[in-house]
Amino acid sequence: MTAEFARTIDSTGYKLDRDVFLVNQKHLTLGKSKYFVYGESGEPLFYVERPVMRLFGKRADITFFEDESGGEPVLTLKQDHGYEFRRREYTLVDATGEVIAHLRRDNIKALFRRAWTIEDADGKAIARALEDSAIMSVVRRVVDWIPFVAMIGFVIKTDFHILAQTDGGGETKIGSFDRKIGLGDKYVLNLREDTSRSFDRRIGVALGILLDTAEAR
Repeated sequence: MTAEFARTIDSTGYKLDRDVFLVNQKHLTLGKSKYFVYGESGEPLFYVERPVMRLFGKRADITFFEDESGGEPVLTLKQDHGYEFRRREYTLVDATGEVIAHLRRDNIKALFRRAWTIEDADGKAIARALEDSAIMSVVRRVVDWIPFVAMIGFVIKTDFHILAQTDGGGETKIGSFDRKIGLGDKYVLNLREDTSRSFDRRIGVALGILLDTAEAR
């Protein structure tokens, strides 16, 4: 990640200059999903909101702020369509409205194994977030139909591999998004395998929130 990326979201340049982010969802919040993003040592980085009570067909954007006091958004993950029967599509923009990336999920394929395609501003595929195990994905889809699934969700948790596109058309693992065992929605976004820092950390943080809120994990 370049210094320019860091300055876009934070003038001190330190908030995105890291490989590990902790994502915690705040529960029992009326009308909104609220998230807090921390550094590996627990230092607060970002506060995130998404409406949960919305009319059918209305878009619900995910908004990132420097802290809980609000103010001007530093990032926005815009929901492209209110109706998401066939696919889910989001566009990540910075504080100026400039497009950073597109994130897409095919809902039909996701019935078998969940995956998100990440494209750059020009629509070129640069990475994917893929459910960690094909076998476990089948188990999880079955569990989805079991009553009181929320009570056992922390046992059969859904984790993701983050895979970058290579020049030869293949993929290489650059990170993971894992749910912590325990009560509450707490996750670790680990991008240590991206040693070249080629994956924009703004996309990584936005992807982490999306993998919880859009997957209803």
